[in-house]
Amino acid sequence: MDRLDAIYQNAVDLEVDHLARLSPCELMQIQPKSWKVDTEQSVVELAYLIFDGGDHRHIAVMAERPALLGFARRKFAGALKVQLSSERLSSSELAALYD
Repeated sequence: MDRLDAIYQNAVDLEVDHLARLSPCELMQIQPKSWKVDTEQSVVELAYLIFDGGDHRHIAVMAERPALLGFARRKFAGALKVQLSSERLSSSELAALYD
């Protein structure tokens, strides 16, 4: 990986780390968007790609870097899986909590 590739992947990794610190409720409210991040050597455009699957959601952070005179692109990605679920407590579990 060359230096510019590392800058792009680092920008993606930092955003995934930021998302990992959010609560599941906050993550379920995120909407697709794109924005630019200034780095030490270039401006990196990041985007959220969201795949909803009912009680779970995949949030991907993507960046593309132009290569080969702008005709090809190198892709950089990171992702999280968010899952919300609930289940009813049994009587014994309830007793253990509240007795």
